[in-house]
Amino acid sequence: MSCRCECNDCGKPVGFLIVVPFKIWAEINPNHELLCLDCIDNRCAAKEIFCEVELYFQGKAVRAGTMGTLAKHVDVTDYRKALEAIAS
Repeated sequence: MSCRCECNDCGKPVGFLIVVPFKIWAEINPNHELLCLDCIDNRCAAKEIFCEVELYFQGKAVRAGTMGTLAKHVDVTDYRKALEAIAS
């Protein structure tokens, strides 16, 4: 299964599930578009918003990320399915 998930701003592939605090996400991305980490950073910087995000990755053989406080409500057991859900 492959995911063709591209950033709405720059068109680059989004290779991570990125968890942003909800209030910040709503402010920088009210239309809930799929964004890469660089574009999330650019939107935050433009609004002078500073925050921490959590990153999750699943490749063919490698998986990375820990269940932190931001994503405790997100099921990230299958990151690829999560990315596909975000992209649809």
